[in-house]
Amino acid sequence: MAKIPKEILEWRARQKRGAIMRPATFAKIEKAVMARYGISRARARKIAGKAYWKTVKARARKAR
Repeated sequence: MAKIPKEILEWRARQKRGAIMRPATFAKIEKAVMARYGISRARARKIAGKAYWKTVKARARKAR
C-alpha cells in the first residue's frame, strides 16, 4: 500500500464518521464491482477502499 502522508491521516482523524464517504456508498461501490467483474468480496472491498482513499486525499487537498 502506498504511504499516506501524516497530514492527511491527521485531517481524516478529525472528520466525523460518514463525512468523507458514507458507509452505504462504500457498500454500493463494493456491490457494483462484484456484479460487474464477478470477483470475490475481499477483492471488491480492496477496490472500494482504494476509491475511499482517493476521496480522502481529494477532500483533504480541497480543505487546505
